[in-house]
Amino acid sequence: MKSLIFSNQHVEMILSGRKTMTRRLVKPPVSGYLNAAKCLSGHQHEAEAYARPGDRIVVRERFWKSSSGSIYFREPSYLGGPPPPYVAKACSPLHLPWKESRCTIEVVSCRVERLLDMPAEDVAKEGYPGTDPDPFFVCVWDKLNPKAPASTNPWVYVVEFRMLKGRWD
Repeated sequence: MKSLIFSNQHVEMILSGRKTMTRRLVKPPVSGYLNAAKCLSGHQHEAEAYARPGDRIVVRERFWKSSSGSIYFREPSYLGGPPPPYVAKACSPLHLPWKESRCTIEVVSCRVERLLDMPAEDVAKEGYPGTDPDPFFVCVWDKLNPKAPASTNPWVYVVEFRMLKGRWD
């Protein structure tokens, strides 16, 4: 089973039902094509290679783990002063055990398009109120993808999903 990394804020949006779509940068394909644009324009098979309807995907996010093994999804806050010695330490989403994931999503559809070709209804599915493309969405995209800012209008996978009840065991 695949997994995708989301920011903690995006996971909260998924859990609340506000986020049902994500965009992921298309890396140049390794299937022998000379360039991504030639490969992607009108080729649904590239999107299906990334995610197919029905695929279940474990959602991973940054977490904090205490010395007792407890896992937290919000950074522990301390009322002034340094944290106690048993404090939780920040961990990479890559190290989140699948059984500890807060949710699993199921792919509804996947397509390939240019980032800035996003219609207004997709902005809402991404969890942001606003226009197409929403300036706040663009700001978040640029922060998460500094090597492919929105101004370059990169090719992206558009993955629409639904959250499954409970976690994947």
